[in-house]
Amino acid sequence: MDPQSTSNLDTRISLPNASTPKEHVQVEEVCLHLLQATLFHIGMLWAEKRLSVAVEHFATNIIRTRLTHIFDTTPNKQEGVIIFIGCAPQEPHEIGALMLALFWRRIGLNIVYLGQMVEIHSLLQEVVQRRPWVVCLSAMTRPRVKDVARVAREIAKLDLPRPIFSLAVVPSVKIQN
Repeated sequence: MDPQSTSNLDTRISLPNASTPKEHVQVEEVCLHLLQATLFHIGMLWAEKRLSVAVEHFATNIIRTRLTHIFDTTPNKQEGVIIFIGCAPQEPHEIGALMLALFWRRIGLNIVYLGQMVEIHSLLQEVVQRRPWVVCLSAMTRPRVKDVARVAREIAKLDLPRPIFSLAVVPSVKIQN
């Protein structure tokens, strides 16, 4: 699928009062410039106790549902290297990982999205069985980064060929050796 195509309404989002195709915005632009800022603001309001957990979850679920729909309706390349994308063990925050999976699927990569709280043992089983080229896990807090480090150590023990292992981390998490 051509991400530039205006025939697939799920790849472009109409702006209010849009009268021409030039007034459509790519999904990536909406994710990077609107949704991330919105989620950050919602998180700040929650941290300041100006927003309830219920409202934060409601807003996040609206965004997750729409991104999941776009991801599910974007054709996945079935040949070539496989890329696993998911969240660290015990990591429930999946929007960043889902966005990355969506972006990479839209450029034609063969993406297997693993979702939230990827369990180490089953991930290793899938890595051995399916032999992905890349495994990318997302972490939002320091304890989850430590969990990802455990996953990286386990992947390093696997027989060759091993996948490239990548950590996607929120900028506020400081990684120390």
